[in-house]
Amino acid sequence: MRNTTRLFGLMVLALFMISILPAVLAEEQGNGQKKTDDNGVSKERPVELEVRHEVRQEVKQRIDERKGYLKEQLKEKVRKVIVKDFVKKREIAKEKIEKFNDDFLKAKNAYLKDKELHIKVRNEFIDLKGKYRQCNQNNSNNSKVNCNELEAKLLEKGKEDLLKLTDRIIDHLDKIKSRVSAADNMNESEANETVADIDALIAELRSEQDLVNAAEDKDDLKAAAEKIRETWKKIDYKAFNYAERVIYTEVGQIYSRSILLETKLQDVIDRLEANGTNIITLQAQLDNFTSYIDSAKLKMDDANDIFAEAKVLRAENSTEAAKQKLEEAKNLTRSAHEDLKEAHVVLMQLVKQLNQRGESFNPDKIEDDEEVEISELS
Repeated sequence: MRNTTRLFGLMVLALFMISILPAVLAEEQGNGQKKTDDNGVSKERPVELEVRHEVRQEVKQRIDERKGYLKEQLKEKVRKVIVKDFVKKREIAKEKIEKFNDDFLKAKNAYLKDKELHIKVRNEFIDLKGKYRQCNQNNSNNSKVNCNELEAKLLEKGKEDLLKLTDRIIDHLDKIKSRVSAADNMNESEANETVADIDALIAELRSEQDLVNAAEDKDDLKAAAEKIRETWKKIDYKAFNYAERVIYTEVGQIYSRSILLETKLQDVIDRLEANGTNIITLQAQLDNFTSYIDSAKLKMDDANDIFAEAKVLRAENSTEAAKQKLEEAKNLTRSAHEDLKEAHVVLMQLVKQLNQRGESFNPDKIEDDEEVEISELS
């Protein structure tokens, strides 16, 4: 991080200055002896004055050399980037993003509606099953009760139950698909692969809905239900994975913008320092902000590694182990998000202090085409 490099350099410089301070003070103070007479005239001999002057010049030269070295070191670790190239991994037209967001809202509303209908249908199905079971029990007691009508109703209600279930799953996949499509922090190939995979899963479910509609008896319906169950096993993992990847990229985008803010804030603080402002409190606040985004970065990196482990496990058909890894990645991503929220609290406090000192810093004003410097270590 840029601040880490800066702090390390300042620590080295401080230690260097501390190491030479006693010699300088000894020269300056002469162990407490006065260097001037009562009229303010120096009592030092010309040789002493010359030696002290040489010491001062040597100290100043060594400090200037050290500052120059640190400056060069810092330059080597800094590069210029365009904001949109750093924050985004692909460019999506504004109109398309608006459409994808609209698609998400439609899918979300459809899911809520289908969920409500499915619960209603499921309860009706369970009620009919109970009546049909009771009817068969009555028949077993030599009671002449015709259960055919109930059996036909049960078959139709069973179909309706499975159709509403698959509608809910499709709605859920449509939600994820729209989020992936609008995620400009997900690279093009990953996004296209994910959308194609989701479309294939939806096509499978549509095909299985055709089997449900074509079922003529409970055996046909059971066969269709088994197909849906097999597809769900694939969806259960993949949908979880896709949803978490979207959240991961969104948190990653917040992190990227935080890095850019850190750079801009450091520039403001450096300018204030150059103008003679006491920046100790401001720098401490910025260091605190940095510590939170550093923590978030470590967790994001760990989460990304775990996503890769989950992918390998899934390829080996170790689905449950893969899901456990996804859960780990999910928890790390959420924790990173919490760090970034804490960083935001610190940020707003720092911005308030800066603006009280005459600045007009707006943390929301980062233009996509703006060029900024970032640390290579970040």
